[in-house]
Amino acid sequence: MTQKRFGSMGASSVLMIFVVLCLTAFGVLSLVSARADLRLTERAVQASEEYYAADAETDRLLSVVDGALAAARKETALGEGAWTLYMDKVAKAVGGIEGASMQGDHILLTVSAGEQREIQTELELLELESPDRYRVTSRRLLSTAGEDLG
Repeated sequence: MTQKRFGSMGASSVLMIFVVLCLTAFGVLSLVSARADLRLTERAVQASEEYYAADAETDRLLSVVDGALAAARKETALGEGAWTLYMDKVAKAVGGIEGASMQGDHILLTVSAGEQREIQTELELLELESPDRYRVTSRRLLSTAGEDLG
């Protein structure tokens, strides 16, 4: 009479099924992780592109404001009341520039850098006798949702 050994054939089959299931689970986890990394990378690329486009637009806007300041200086003669006259001309010129606003003797430039971010640049106007027309006092990337992005 021949004896059958219990588990000799079944144990190896169960072990093989277990190994295949583990490899399948690890493969699915790797795929999910790779897709999440891809989405994160795409968002980072989009945020970088939006930031650098806004940075370039800020520089363009700064050039326009600088031209307006130069024109206002050229039209203003030095003397008594020159600063007030100059500030009136600057306010009028800046009022026509989208993204620029006057705040006392400062100009605030605001450029959108995506859905919830903007670049704000603050310029301090310098005296008429100064060789420079303005000084950049701050340039910040801000969240329009409320938190400061540095």
